[in-house]
Amino acid sequence: MYEVIPLEGIGPILLGMSRAESRSAMGIQPDTFRKGVDSPTLTDAYDNQGFHVYFDDDERVEYIEIFPSRMSAVYKGVPVFQTKADELVAIITKDSHYDNDDPELGFSYVFPELELSLWRPIIPESEDDGEYEYFSSLGIGKKGYYNRDAV
Repeated sequence: MYEVIPLEGIGPILLGMSRAESRSAMGIQPDTFRKGVDSPTLTDAYDNQGFHVYFDDDERVEYIEIFPSRMSAVYKGVPVFQTKADELVAIITKDSHYDNDDPELGFSYVFPELELSLWRPIIPESEDDGEYEYFSSLGIGKKGYYNRDAV
């Protein structure tokens, strides 16, 4: 089980770790890819564990994104990917507000003070969209990742 601790880390990966430290913490070799064609650094993907680890220009962990996998993730004891989206947003909102001006609100919720985001590809409109009642990813960033005023 991976514990999500905003501004610190998720499971064995801590924000600010070097690439070598994060790889050692995971204990397995990652696949690597560029998030975008202009991305200056490679992202380490541990897809079987549901992890993507992003690095800044100094090769330090700046963002961690997790997905449903065989390992579960919890935020303050609440299972992230087994809790309905509306309920999870309400739980996290007790700790921080989300960005009401997010142009993708509903698909994503960004909590700038926590540097935490939630995302799903579809806002459910019918019972057939049941799987989208849950988020597809959660990410946390280092201080200033979303909340540039906090740096």
